[in-house]
Amino acid sequence: MDTMRMRRPLALGLIFSLTSLLPVAWAVEEGELVGKEGRWGYVTREDPALKYLLEKHIITQEEYDEGARIVEEREHPSAPSFHLNYGQGLNIETGDQFFLKLRGLMQFRFNHNEYNQAWRTIGDRNNFAGDKPAEAWRRADQSATTLSTQAMRLQFLGYAFDPNLRYDVTIGADRQEGSPTATGGLSLVNAYVASWHVPYANVVVGQYKTWFNRAQIQSVANLTFTTRMIVQNAFMANAINRRDIGITILSDENKYRVNYAIGVFNGMGTTLDRLSNPIAQDGTRVNANELMYVGRLLWKVSGNPLYGEGDILYSTEPQVAIAVGYAYNSGVNLSDPITAVRNQVLGVSGNGRLVGAGIIDFQTWEMDFIARYRGWALQAEGYVRQQQVRGGNFSVGNAMGWYAMLGYYLVPRKLEVAVRYGIFDPNTGYSHDLVKEAGVALNYSLDGTYDHRIVADLTNVTMGTGGYAAGRPTVSTQDLVTNSIRVLYQFYW
Repeated sequence: MDTMRMRRPLALGLIFSLTSLLPVAWAVEEGELVGKEGRWGYVTREDPALKYLLEKHIITQEEYDEGARIVEEREHPSAPSFHLNYGQGLNIETGDQFFLKLRGLMQFRFNHNEYNQAWRTIGDRNNFAGDKPAEAWRRADQSATTLSTQAMRLQFLGYAFDPNLRYDVTIGADRQEGSPTATGGLSLVNAYVASWHVPYANVVVGQYKTWFNRAQIQSVANLTFTTRMIVQNAFMANAINRRDIGITILSDENKYRVNYAIGVFNGMGTTLDRLSNPIAQDGTRVNANELMYVGRLLWKVSGNPLYGEGDILYSTEPQVAIAVGYAYNSGVNLSDPITAVRNQVLGVSGNGRLVGAGIIDFQTWEMDFIARYRGWALQAEGYVRQQQVRGGNFSVGNAMGWYAMLGYYLVPRKLEVAVRYGIFDPNTGYSHDLVKEAGVALNYSLDGTYDHRIVADLTNVTMGTGGYAAGRPTVSTQDLVTNSIRVLYQFYW
């Protein structure tokens, strides 16, 4: 009996000594995932040191249980908390040091387009011309029916080191209808780090959407229609792509009624810089020292509208905001742009009339408005762009445009109906070149959010074939008319 009494403190002391020498990570590695209330975390299953002593009969089962209790009490405060759960993506969290949200966006679209006679006899060699702008893009058939994967993206976003140091890395395999590029060619969509430590002066650096106008900031996953309007694409800050590489200082719109954003960018779209410009005839690269500058000022008149298009939350208080933006992108070489720039201009912005015009200094002004209340949502924007060609090509002129969109949720959080209308004037100095777009849409949410839904819209686009286009003669005063029916299924997990 005395031997057993002496042996107990000796064994417990040995247990404590051995477990003190073993790294805490051992306990985690020997743990298991346990789910509770929708969250998953690692818990210690058994300590390897105690298990060894028990198997060698150095301690009894009673001493093993007492030792396990001591080890658990000692390890609990220092063990890293690891949680795995699902909520708008797969979430992995380790305390306040690291958080990863993994999301996937898939958009599948059915398209049926009907073309008028002018598409077959004249075609478009201006706004959306192909690789050879001198040749008109004609439609051989009266109609076309396609199935496309409009958006395929994988997102890795969260924070590291502390919750105010955030990151987003998004890769995509988006494919526009009619694109010669097959899905599977991956591209870098977003890649940035954001410091959210100082609410009135947050910092974002990397590749991301320039903080310029509402339509540019809004996510493709939150649109009321199946796709953006032509005029919305045409007036991006750099006139090339919604995204660019740079740095932005901005205030936190969730904290202040008046907010600002100021940014400096390469001004060349995604993954490119000024050294990507083509080499001039004398063997040099021009304009490599120029950048794009962007500013935005927002006043939240009432509430906090954020950046979705519809009022899916069925706001019980008015949500109203008005903003203005300015972008200066100088020395953009569109004389004979490299393939990457040409593809962005033709396939993303639709500013095909500018390809071949020369080296252009762009200045763009915009004003946007949003109002939401009890299922109603009104959004409108107006744009003016000065397009100054170096060397005096005054034919390019200035561009203007505007649009308005009105939506209403017939069934709160479920069924929305919307209409929109917009005009794009690529050159205010010419006639017969307007692009007019009108549409109506039905938007049905399967889960009460933007994540899982079906969108159907009917769109009419009328494009003038006259006006100025670099290196291409005026074609006609006739209009190209396209009537489209689109149905989109969105799965955003």
